[in-house]
Amino acid sequence: MNASSSLFDDVVKATRLVDLIAPFTVSRLLVGAGVSPREMTREDLAEALPHLERGLAIYLRDDELSGALADIRLLAAE
Repeated sequence: MNASSSLFDDVVKATRLVDLIAPFTVSRLLVGAGVSPREMTREDLAEALPHLERGLAIYLRDDELSGALADIRLLAAE
């Protein structure tokens, strides 16, 4: 995560979703997992990973999903 972006913004980028739908989709998935998108911590992100995986699987092919989840896991672990 760079100094000018939030964890949420970094997660949105990591999903590899189309820019038009990515912020809304990630917000919806996080809220569904009980996580506030703008107040999310790395621990919250780690707990939301299963929910994100299920939700992103609707939009991404297997190879895209694997890459996106690997990037999101790295963000949760930083």
